Amino acid sequence: GVLDQMLTFHRHHYGLGARSFRLKGQRAVGHTGMLATYTAILVHLPREHVTIALIANRSQVDIRGMLTARVGGEPSILEVALAG
Repeated sequence: GVLDQMLTFHRHHYGLGARSFRLKGQRAVGHTGMLATYTAILVHLPREHVTIALIANRSQVDIRGMLTARVGGEPSILEVALAG
């Protein structure tokens, strides 16, 4: 079905509307996008059974960097997700 098509990754790690990549050494599946002044990322970490969605209301933003940014000594969004 469609889910199988999405998760069958071909050249450049792309499936049907999804991409396979690594974040902090962990396998991730997701999609990024930009429309007008909005930027978004949707990341699923299969091993952790966690999905993260981030949306920024600006076009010039490092959306992947937002996943790993640490502010005030606090863990990043990704570190919290990986900690379970």
